[in-house]
Amino acid sequence: MVERKRTQDIRTFLVLNVREHPKDIVKVTTNEFNISRQAVNRHIHALVNKGFLKASGNTKARKYELVPLMRKSFKYIVDDTLEEHKVWREIIKFIDEQTLPKNTMEICEYGVNEMVNNVVDHSEGTSLEIIMILDIDRITFWVEDDGIGIFDKIQKEFNLEEGDLFNPRINIKTGMYIFDHYRRFFGGDIDLAIVAYWQGPQKTMQEIDFGTIDDNKYLNSIEKAVSFYKQNQFYTDGRAKWRLPYSYPIDIHQQAQGIITFCKIYSLFADESYLDFSKIIAKWTIKNMYDPKGFFYYQKWPIFTNKNSYMRWNQAWIMLALSCLLNEIKYKKG
Repeated sequence: MVERKRTQDIRTFLVLNVREHPKDIVKVTTNEFNISRQAVNRHIHALVNKGFLKASGNTKARKYELVPLMRKSFKYIVDDTLEEHKVWREIIKFIDEQTLPKNTMEICEYGVNEMVNNVVDHSEGTSLEIIMILDIDRITFWVEDDGIGIFDKIQKEFNLEEGDLFNPRINIKTGMYIFDHYRRFFGGDIDLAIVAYWQGPQKTMQEIDFGTIDDNKYLNSIEKAVSFYKQNQFYTDGRAKWRLPYSYPIDIHQQAQGIITFCKIYSLFADESYLDFSKIIAKWTIKNMYDPKGFFYYQKWPIFTNKNSYMRWNQAWIMLALSCLLNEIKYKKG
């Protein structure tokens, strides 16, 4: 039983890491599990024989890649009759819902619906293609249309120069314009304008028509996302992981964002556990990434620390984070 679990762990590791290590996956796996190259190759050959991996190149240039379990294309004409829920209904006919977790299906449905909505509302195109790729470790959706891109759309709508798109003042002005448009569209209802800004006006109107609109579901979605973020991106002592499933480097920006996020969520839900975790992240960061000379380090690795002091990435973000935390603590004390 133990040997079977170890075999499963090794092959799972191979599948999850072969994308980033197509040429040196054997070496990476050898180091991870302290086993021989021959043993790793046996596991790789088993995955190749089962159709999960594909090998190419000669011995020295050998590389491996995942083999898609399924690839499907869906094509549509873009007009007023195109509805995202019907598109999704067609797509899920080809997905075994027992294979994917419920939350994954919900994320996919939301993402596809949003992308289809964006095409209908903003692309000014006439055709749409959705490509679905199902791999052993993930599911990917590509949405392509023949319309104009979002940046061209914004430039055209607001008569902007190219560089204006990255001007924060114009970004805020554009966002407020869109929000105000939704507010007026829904008769001055701020709540409906927020929902439309979140999920798109078309889906909001459909939920109104069917009487299914529910403000609580957005709060529930936020709580689910925050729970995943806390459990998977952070250790209990306040250290942030790099990119799942990798722990290193510990990056000051990740630490700062964690402090900010849990402060904001505390102010939204008034749940002190979020503020407490923000404090835990801050304490670990100050203890392990603060230099006595008065600045914060860039990254920590297992055997060394990158002490480069970047003004924006390090100092500005952690200053913003600690300011948010102090503000919430002050507000709580009254």
